[in-house]
Amino acid sequence: MSERNGIQAALENGIPFINLGAQNGYWQARYSSDAEGNTDRTLICYKVSSTPQNSSEYISRDPVYSQQLQFTTSTWQDPILNKPTSALFGVEYGGFSSPYSLFDWKSSNQSFQSLIGANILISHLDAYVYDTIPANTDSAVSLIGSSDVVTQMLQPMIASTIVFDYGKKQTRVFNAGSIGWEQSLDESSIPGADIPNKVLGNSIISDFLAHYIQSILPIYFDYSH
Repeated sequence: MSERNGIQAALENGIPFINLGAQNGYWQARYSSDAEGNTDRTLICYKVSSTPQNSSEYISRDPVYSQQLQFTTSTWQDPILNKPTSALFGVEYGGFSSPYSLFDWKSSNQSFQSLIGANILISHLDAYVYDTIPANTDSAVSLIGSSDVVTQMLQPMIASTIVFDYGKKQTRVFNAGSIGWEQSLDESSIPGADIPNKVLGNSIISDFLAHYIQSILPIYFDYSH
């Protein structure tokens, strides 16, 4: 809860956010002391749900539920917490595919041509875990590019790369929409994706710096997924 509140406070104060992964901020977790009594050394997440599919998801498994509802370790969008990820980042977790499934990514918004170029196609970029734009999307969400992917359950979905202008200060939030981005920005094992995606990633980061460097504000990066 405190980490999420910190990110929300940063966004409300105009500090931009760059997420180069996917499924960001999906589960709430909390810290507890370890067996020796050292504070905040054990990470706890029961992964419970208000609509359990099996006994492992029963809310009663999390001992704080009946006394401190706000710390229940469910997904953020679960009615227990009612703090959907899309409210902060403009996208929500969409699904996952087989680890070695690769899909093409294509730019789709002419408004961002100066940032990413026109009609860019990156082969074999989006991989494994995906974010998508929710049905009740905010008007402040701008789609930069996307991939038509197939989940492990053989369901079609669109992995969405977006820019989201958060709140009254219109704080810029970038979401890659796939963990394929962070893999290709590093020492990539994705053939053909690393070089063009490094150029694209550098352009996006440079755009963020250009918007905020004069204010000497920190930029929050999240490479987790």
